[in-house]
Amino acid sequence: MAGASAARTQNSALIGLREDAGLSQEDLAEELNALAGRKHKKYPNVTKKTVGRWECGEVAWPQPFYRRLLAEFFD
Repeated sequence: MAGASAARTQNSALIGLREDAGLSQEDLAEELNALAGRKHKKYPNVTKKTVGRWECGEVAWPQPFYRRLLAEFFD
């Protein structure tokens, strides 16, 4: 069907990790940007909207660099 969007699956694991850390979506975005600069000398522009897209399933699987950042941050 043209124009139909795939069903989204909420990323409850990421939401849980973020909430358990006491962070808002904006806080997590800022932490990931800081970690990327400090550890990888890269300066992505992770925003509240980016984190929201990961959490609501709009982006089903973040790009490898962002998955690594998330793993490092929550490790």
